[in-house]
Amino acid sequence: MNINWRIIIPIVLLLIYALELANKLMKMNMEKAIMVVVSLLLYISACCANVFAGGDRNPGWAYLLGGWIEIFLVKWSSKLFYMAWLANITYGFSINMYLSGKNTSLLYVLIIVSILLAMLPLFFNNPAFVDPERGIESTLGVFHLSTGYYLWIGSFLTLLLGEIVLFVLKNKIG
Repeated sequence: MNINWRIIIPIVLLLIYALELANKLMKMNMEKAIMVVVSLLLYISACCANVFAGGDRNPGWAYLLGGWIEIFLVKWSSKLFYMAWLANITYGFSINMYLSGKNTSLLYVLIIVSILLAMLPLFFNNPAFVDPERGIESTLGVFHLSTGYYLWIGSFLTLLLGEIVLFVLKNKIG
């Protein structure tokens, strides 16, 4: 029997992470746990949905895995467009801080930075990218953002707005 370890090892690591996440969520109060789960579900949905409408029909996970490389490949005029990918890193840090129970001002800064970075594509009309097949720089042309992009930003907004609502309710009640 031929075992494909390149598939099994990431699945096992993902299951271990999911169990650790479930353990941390069980230790949180119910409102915060629900907020984190909704935010993560939106993020996962964004990874399954299309980011751009029209010709480029790649799902969000393709951009999650390969979008970072464009930051290093394109000219300076288009680098800002691809800096939006860094929102994934700041979101990951904010989720990790949130699950660790570190509700500091840095958590709010990270979530806000995630939202601001994610909004960068809204300000571009014709960004360049490096075509992997030809190895030359091309332009996206006029692009339209689709469901995956808005779910992605929605996951960040859910975390921020949920935390603000919980903070207000805690101070109003307490």
